[in-house]
Amino acid sequence: MPEFQIHILNLQWPDLRHRYLMEEVWPQLATVSLADSPFVLTEDDIRAYDWEQQDIWLSDLGMARIGPIQAKALFHSALGRAFVVTLHGQRLYGGVVYEAYSPPAIRFPVLHAFGAPIEFLRIRPGLCQPWDPTNPYLAGVRQVIANPTLEKWLADHELIRQIPPERRPAEPGLWSPEKRSDPPFGAA
Repeated sequence: MPEFQIHILNLQWPDLRHRYLMEEVWPQLATVSLADSPFVLTEDDIRAYDWEQQDIWLSDLGMARIGPIQAKALFHSALGRAFVVTLHGQRLYGGVVYEAYSPPAIRFPVLHAFGAPIEFLRIRPGLCQPWDPTNPYLAGVRQVIANPTLEKWLADHELIRQIPPERRPAEPGLWSPEKRSDPPFGAA
């Protein structure tokens, strides 16, 4: 049985009652049945996990298993599919799979999928938020994602590698003061 899994669930963001905060969605994601997950990514589907960027580069097997039908149904759903990350069967965190340009001000983990076929996944602490460990905004969510037990397991299994910058997709849809006059929720 795989040790590391990302369960893509039958739940969508509306099933989470359009909630925006980790403390609001986690009780539901922490108890939902994972047995019905229509798709589960495992360590066999990963070529590299760039821990510093929280980016996952899929293996050829992972890309083949997702394929175009799964990609459309599970990773490019307009309503945002829920996901849960587990290690040794223990739930670490969860969130939603969403397009990088989606509008909700979600402030819990978001998984973006890139490529056709999908070859790259990016985990972020909120929608349109960069992975910036120096920024106090959403620091608690980043801490949940950057779980030291997961980092050790990935390192022990030689999955932590820096993804070459030329292979890494651009960071679309980020909030920046130059692009918008309204600050993100929670910004000082």
